[in-house]
Amino acid sequence: MSFDPKFFGAVVSMDHGDARIMCMAQQGEDDSLSIHFFKVDTTLTDTPFNYPTEGELSFSEELRGTGLAVAIEQDPTDPVEEIIMQRLTEAYGASATVSIKQIERPSLVSLFM
Repeated sequence: MSFDPKFFGAVVSMDHGDARIMCMAQQGEDDSLSIHFFKVDTTLTDTPFNYPTEGELSFSEELRGTGLAVAIEQDPTDPVEEIIMQRLTEAYGASATVSIKQIERPSLVSLFM
C-alpha cells in the first residue's frame, strides 16, 4: 500500500558547525520504506567525503560527499523519525545532535526556523 510522501526537516549540529537536510519518506507497495536525504546547507567540512565515483559508497560518503543519499528499509518497525535519526547519526557520528521535525511540504525556510 503506497501513501503520499512525508517530508521532514533535519538539522545536524556539531561543535564546529551544522548541516541542514531535507528528507522525503515514502512507503513502497512491498511495505518497504525509502527515505531520500538532500543536504541543503552545511557549515561542516565535508571535504574528506568527496570520494571518486568508482565503487560503492557508504551512506555517509553519499550524503556528506554528494549531498544526496537514499536509505531503503525492508519491513521497518521503527517510526520514520527514528530511522532518519539513526541514519543521520551514522553519517555524522555519535557526537552530533540531530533535531527533526515533520513539515507539510519541502521548503528551505523550514530548515532555518
